[in-house]
Amino acid sequence: MRSLKEKNRWGEFLQSKPVLGVLMMVFFISAWSLLGFWGKMSDTNKNKQLAQEKLQDLQQSKSKLESDISKLETERGVEEVLRENFGLAREGEGLIVVVEEKEGDNQVDTKKGGFFGFFRNLFR
Repeated sequence: MRSLKEKNRWGEFLQSKPVLGVLMMVFFISAWSLLGFWGKMSDTNKNKQLAQEKLQDLQQSKSKLESDISKLETERGVEEVLRENFGLAREGEGLIVVVEEKEGDNQVDTKKGGFFGFFRNLFR
């Protein structure tokens, strides 16, 4: 009979308002921590995605640089790079420069007429 009374006291103690208040506080603190952890986890996933994209870009640039290096190991590749970057040419090669005329250079000014306009257009 005595053990039944002791069990009843523990039950009353656990169901008291102060103990339930403490348990509610522990529950809300745990829930708040879980929400904070969830936010940090989403930030970590975003950072992981950015790091993977950057890694992919770096791998592409690495492969491009490796192909450029292998290109520079040949004589033809070195010549091509020198021609593109420095404008060098072989001995005996000529250079052709194409200059486009501007639209206003060939137009005759027909608005200015008269005696002096005729001579001005004549000697242009």
